[in-house]
Amino acid sequence: MSKNIIKKTRKIYFDQHKTFFKHNELFNRFYKYAVNPDNYCLKKSFFKNAKVLDAGCGNTGYFAKAMIDLGAKHVYCLDLGNKWKSELRKGLKKKRVPISKISFISGSITKIPFKSEMMDFTACNGVLYHLPNKRASSKALKELFRVTKYGGSTFVYLGFEKPGLIEKYILPALRKAYREEKNFKDLIDSGNINLWQKNLKSLAQIFSKEDNFYPINSIKKFFNLINLETLMFFQDALQVPMQQAEKLDKKYSISILKKIGAKNIRTPKDHYFERTDIRRFLTPLHVTKKKNLISKILYGEHLKFTFDKRK
Repeated sequence: MSKNIIKKTRKIYFDQHKTFFKHNELFNRFYKYAVNPDNYCLKKSFFKNAKVLDAGCGNTGYFAKAMIDLGAKHVYCLDLGNKWKSELRKGLKKKRVPISKISFISGSITKIPFKSEMMDFTACNGVLYHLPNKRASSKALKELFRVTKYGGSTFVYLGFEKPGLIEKYILPALRKAYREEKNFKDLIDSGNINLWQKNLKSLAQIFSKEDNFYPINSIKKFFNLINLETLMFFQDALQVPMQQAEKLDKKYSISILKKIGAKNIRTPKDHYFERTDIRRFLTPLHVTKKKNLISKILYGEHLKFTFDKRK
């Protein structure tokens, strides 16, 4: 069962990640986040001549490029199977990343095929909560820490604390609908944004005809905010077979990090992630959860940690 979950998850993300190299705007916005050392609670000088592991890299490429541009000596991209390698290599070449500084390695984050204390910086973003269970996540964290050098640092995105309405009720309901409602599942799986736009355009025309409060162009402009990025979000949230982010809460996270010997555990500030789709209206909620009541009700705290390995 666990192997099937991991295999299915890898296939889903292989297909999703192809979009990044096809759409520069999407790639550049993720790159902009990844290339900012503040998002890892580190200084730019830390990355100079560093050996970096991108654990569960996928085939998006933005993180590898960001690390090289920050001054890393070499980036080791690790993921399951081999299919992703040619896709990632081709995309990085397109972005003019020197391939001599990149290694493409087949392997699992629960059994990383490297010697201990090999990496200056180890990162695992958006992978741990898709593993089959907490035991697998704990094993992966131990492995990430094992291959990190003394004096090095690790960055991980675990789960979330005190889930809000969206994480606790809305997304689980949509995941249930995806499993049980064929028309909805087919729409998500199709990846056909033209089909979405065709139906939304029809709705806009009906709305404009029956309610002239908003001009048709304003309605169309709003519906155009449901775009390819929105579809990617739905696929990301609904297609994957395992989503255990709620189990990887703060109590678990701090406990396992202390158990493996992590030092100087810290949390990066929330990043205002620029978006081009309808979720741009939700972005302010992510960065105001501590101060705004509505934000706090809708969203929980997403747990990202940087921690050091010290003797």
